Amino acid sequence: MKFIIYSLFLVSYLSLAQVGINTANLSPGSALQIDSTTGGLVPPRMTEAQMLLIPTPLTGSIIYNTDTGSLWSYRLTRWINLAQVKIPSIVLNKTYDDGNKLIKTSNNTYSQFPIKAGDAITDVDPIFFEVVGDGVIQVKQDGIYLITASFSIDNFPGGPHKYIIALFIDGNGNNNLKGYLSRGNVTFPSEATNNEWGTSGVITYPVKKNQRIFLQYVINNDGIPLDAKIMNIAIAKLQ
Repeated sequence: MKFIIYSLFLVSYLSLAQVGINTANLSPGSALQIDSTTGGLVPPRMTEAQMLLIPTPLTGSIIYNTDTGSLWSYRLTRWINLAQVKIPSIVLNKTYDDGNKLIKTSNNTYSQFPIKAGDAITDVDPIFFEVVGDGVIQVKQDGIYLITASFSIDNFPGGPHKYIIALFIDGNGNNNLKGYLSRGNVTFPSEATNNEWGTSGVITYPVKKNQRIFLQYVINNDGIPLDAKIMNIAIAKLQ
C-alpha cells in the first residue's frame, strides 16, 4: 500500500512539471503550453489604479491595463508599458557657479567628469545603468551604446591649449582607452581673458554587461584650474 501511495505521488509530481492545454505534444522546454486556433491568451485585466495596488509584484509579472489598452510588465522596481518603444538612456547634466575651479589642467593628464548620480536629469533605469562615481556609469546589459559628452569653461585663458574627451572602459590607463569623442587644440589671443569655450563629441562602442564607462577630459593649462560652466554626459543603448 505504501508503494502505491508513493508511486501515485511521484506520477502526480511529474505530471505537474509540465502543463499542456489543448495539446498532448508538449515542447521539452515549456512549463505551460497552450495550443489553439480559435482563442488567445488573456492575462489579468485591470485598471492602472488596480495595477499599482498589487502588493509586492514579482519581476516578470504581466497584466493588461484597461486604461492604456496595453500589456504592462513589472521590472525590479516599477511597471513598464510594453507598448511604448523606449530606448534605454541616461543623461547627466550640471551647471556650475562662477569661481568653482573644478576643471583640472595638469598637462596631458586625464581627469574624471565631475558629475555624479545626483546630477541625473532623467530617470535612471537600474536594469540598464548605474552611476557609480564621478563620470563613471556601469552598464547592466550587453549592447552597442551611443555615448556623448560635452563640457564648457567660463574663464578660458589666452594662448594655445590641448583638449581631449576620451572613453575608457573598466578603468583609466592606455589599455582601457577605447576612443576619443573630441580631440584638438584651441588658441585664443594671449591678451584675451575670461573667454567662454567648450567642446563636445560622440562615439559608438559595444559594452559588455557590468562593464564601467569612464568619461575623462584633458585640458592643458599648466595645472592652473579653470571654472566649469556646464558638463553633460548622455548614453543610449542602440541594440
